[in-house]
Amino acid sequence: MHIDTRRRHRGVHMDTLASVIEQQAQRNRILTWVLGAVALVNVFLLAILTGILSADRSLFALCIVVITLWVIIAYFYYDRIVIRATHARDPLPGERARIAPIMQRLLPRLEMSEPKLQVIDDTAANAFAVGVGDNAIVVVSTGMLTLLNDDELEGVLAHELAHIANGDTRTALIAAAMIGWGVFVSGVVTVVAIFVGIAGVSLLAASTDNDGDTGEKLAGFFAKLGIGLGLILAALVGWVLVQGWFLISRITHLAISRQREWLADATAARVTGKPLALARALEKLAGVDVTLEHGERLARALCVAAPPRTGNWWQDLLQTHPDVAARIARLRSYANQR
Repeated sequence: MHIDTRRRHRGVHMDTLASVIEQQAQRNRILTWVLGAVALVNVFLLAILTGILSADRSLFALCIVVITLWVIIAYFYYDRIVIRATHARDPLPGERARIAPIMQRLLPRLEMSEPKLQVIDDTAANAFAVGVGDNAIVVVSTGMLTLLNDDELEGVLAHELAHIANGDTRTALIAAAMIGWGVFVSGVVTVVAIFVGIAGVSLLAASTDNDGDTGEKLAGFFAKLGIGLGLILAALVGWVLVQGWFLISRITHLAISRQREWLADATAARVTGKPLALARALEKLAGVDVTLEHGERLARALCVAAPPRTGNWWQDLLQTHPDVAARIARLRSYANQR
């Protein structure tokens, strides 16, 4: 993405901020490639698993069909699902009259076409972007419109438009598809592990069969014991490996989500020339309810603001957004650059 730099904004050193944006964009690209690699490994794990379990490949074919359908739904319909889940609507004339001029100022600087605008009737103050290309949508809540002044609203809208211009919304669609099939693979492996474990326990129980002479008893006992223990161990190891890999996939996705927020903040600071306006908006959002009443779980990773963090390092690792205090501090540092 190229951003128009012909205008030098007072209080923000464009060259320095451009360097910051490029560094963050590079990290974003690297993490996106990692996400793609994780997705491919997930597919190979599924192929290996189903190839072993089904000699006629019927289970493999079923899994591929399910994954393909999920990817199609996630990529082409995720935006519609989110919009419907959050009960978004077309803006009223007064809402459009306030928002549209701000967006019209920002679009040429981001060199992008105008996305569709939607509004959520919700006292929670938040905004998000979803979709790609002509299907891109920017959504704001009535709580956001009430809370922020025009400069602060411009910062938030620039942040959301930056997500579209930077390709973050496309990455979000890919991530949604990846997490969806990760859940599916995890579920398949869990079911398989249960049945393999049951088979192992059955063999262990059968190893106590005392029919036959002493030599046959011992040979049968150790054979069934070995196979039974092997099946149980294979079930446990397979389940742990796949669950662990799914956790790695999820953590990678969340790391990309946090990096996208840094990049969108920096881009918004650059195109508006008012990093302090976005910082003030985030300060206000940190002090109010930002949890949407409808569709919050679907929209959480897309929103400009997230609920307060716990302070626990493990919980922080599973957050979709960077710490708001750190975001505010970085935006203020942009304003101090000369």
